[in-house]
Order: sequence, then structure tokens, then C-alpha cells
Amino acid sequence: MNKKSVKMGPDGKYRWAYELNMLTNPTILVEVFKVLGISLAITWVFSMAISLFDGDNLISAARSLASLYAILIAVMLVLGILGYLLYSALSGWKYMVVFEMDENGVEHRQMKQGVEKAKVLAMLSSMAGLGTGNVGAIGRGLLAASHHSLSSAFPDVRLVKAVPRFHLIKVNGLLTKNRIYVDDDNFDFVYDYICQHCPKARKITR
Repeated sequence: MNKKSVKMGPDGKYRWAYELNMLTNPTILVEVFKVLGISLAITWVFSMAISLFDGDNLISAARSLASLYAILIAVMLVLGILGYLLYSALSGWKYMVVFEMDENGVEHRQMKQGVEKAKVLAMLSSMAGLGTGNVGAIGRGLLAASHHSLSSAFPDVRLVKAVPRFHLIKVNGLLTKNRIYVDDDNFDFVYDYICQHCPKARKITR
């Protein structure tokens, strides 16, 4: 297996960087639409409940809300796409993320806007080649360059789903939905490693 991007440090943790092209890889946009869809579904349930409470029957309540929610869906689709394109443009059309994984779990760490991939890769290479004492110092540098992070503890994971077409591994717990990106050369290794350390998870590959 080619591990040129996934590197193990002297502390026993695997680390790698992934730069997602937000124009060609739609996975973040799909997540945006899922959130919007859930919000819309919740408001629809509330609206239906109010209509039924006011004395309307189920069919008439659904018909009265159909045209309104058809418009809302169209508006949310347009706003979602425009918002995503604006965010993507401000981010240089790239989503830069660093992953850290060991036998206990995996962490998704989004890097701040403007952080160069070459700089991140250099830091990861240094961490893999230095002693444990220096790993902490470089790790603090990566942490300072991070914008947001999400961790998944493997014992809590209930679903591991591979989507090789988009270099994506979904790692879902009861309360967390983590998204792990990895290149083709290392995809099978990372997916198999996660599956082996998630005994309670259902595994799906497509």
C-alpha cells in the first residue's frame, strides 16, 4: 500500500491532509441540503399539527400547505446553492482538512482559510519523522491553524459507510456525523482500519 499521504507519527497516530475541491466534489453541498431539508420537515410537521388542531382534516391540511411548501423548497434550494457558492468562492473553492486517527478514534480538523496544503503536508511529514517530544510542538502549530474540529470515538460509532467515488468515509455515531476524506491510494487502508476498530458499527461500501 502506498502511504505517501497517510503518515504514522512516533506517537502511533496516523495523520494526513486532504484538499477538497468544492466545485467537483458535492458532498458538502449535499450535507447543506440535508440540514435544510430536516429544518423544512420539522416546520411542516408543526404546521400540519396546528392545522389539525384548528379542525382541518389530514387531506385538506396537506393540500393547504402544499403550495406554500413547494415555494419554500424552491427558495431554500436557490438560497442553499447561492450560499454554498459564496462560501466556496470565499474559501478559494477549496476545503482544507487534516485528519488524525489512532485505535481510539478519528478527528476531522478543518484548517483556516488561506492555509496552504504544502505547508500542512510539510508539518505532517515533520511530525512523522521527529521524536515524540517534537510532535507536540508541531501539533500545537496545526491546532493553531485549525478553524473547527470534530472527533469520533470508535466505540461510539454505529455506521461506517464508504463512498469511494467522492473519497469519502462517513463515520456516524448517535450524536455525531463525521466525514473522513482520503485519497484513492490510501482509501482502502483507512476504511479497513476504521471498520476494524468500530465493533458496533454497521459497514456499508458502495
